[in-house]
Amino acid sequence: MNEKRILINPNLEVFSKMGVNNLKIKKIILDTRYKKVTFNCFVSSLNCIKDIDVIYKNISSKFQGELDVEFLTSDDNLNLNEEELKDVVDRAVEKLKTKNSTSRSFLCFYKLHINGKNIKIELNDKNAIFILNELKVNLKIEQILSEYGLRNYYIDFIDGNFSDTGIAEIEKKIDMSIKDNEKKNRKDERRK
Repeated sequence: MNEKRILINPNLEVFSKMGVNNLKIKKIILDTRYKKVTFNCFVSSLNCIKDIDVIYKNISSKFQGELDVEFLTSDDNLNLNEEELKDVVDRAVEKLKTKNSTSRSFLCFYKLHINGKNIKIELNDKNAIFILNELKVNLKIEQILSEYGLRNYYIDFIDGNFSDTGIAEIEKKIDMSIKDNEKKNRKDERRK
C-alpha cells in the first residue's frame, strides 16, 4: 500500500461506543496526503444507514471539517420500503445541507415523490430549481445516496404548490429543525 495511505482494521468496540451496532465495516483507509478517511462497509438496512450518519457526524465534529469522510458501500440485500427510502433521501439532503450553503438555502422546504428509482424533489420556487440544476445539486444528492448503498437512483427537482396541503408538513419540518438546533446547541455547551 502507498506510504500516504494507511489501512486500518476496524475496532468494533470503538464503533459500538459511538452507538454503531448494525454496520459491517470491512476496512478503513486513511489517506494522509488528501486528509481523507474511507470506510469500506456493507449496508443491509436503514439502521446501517443511520450508523453511517453517526460515524460521519462523529468524525466531522472531532476533526472540525479538516478530514474528509467517504463511505464505499456494498449493498448487502438492502431492501427499503417507500417510507424508509424517503427517510434516507431526507438524510442525504440534510447531509448535503451541512456541506453546501446553496442547498441549505434552497432545500429548506420540499416534498418527496418516489416512483421506483426516480425521486422527485418538489420545490415551490422555479428560480431555486434553476439554480439547483445549474449547480448539479441533484448529482450531489445521488452521490450521497450511493454512499448509503443506494445506487442508480435519479433525483429531479420539480415545481410544486405548497399552498394548503404542504403547510402542516412545512410546519413539522420547521419544528424538527428548531429541535435539532436546540440539541446541537446543548451538546456544544456541554463540550465547553
